[in-house]
Amino acid sequence: GTNTVWTDESFEDKFDKLENDQNNIISPYDSYVGRYILKAAQAVDVRDKTVAVFGSGSPWIEAILLYAGAKQIVTVEY
Repeated sequence: GTNTVWTDESFEDKFDKLENDQNNIISPYDSYVGRYILKAAQAVDVRDKTVAVFGSGSPWIEAILLYAGAKQIVTVEY
């Protein structure tokens, strides 16, 4: 397999969307899915933690977790 490394630039537009419109959070599904993920990340307090994501395809979940304060994301694609 190949390793993909997402850069800060990869997330700039996603962070902008999160900052500017909490009611339309980025997600390839309905926006409520992204809101639930953000609320869950805040509830378990991912700040300064390493978090694993399994199979998101594109880094929308990763962006939400980084926005919520995760220190590092490890993504496993299958």
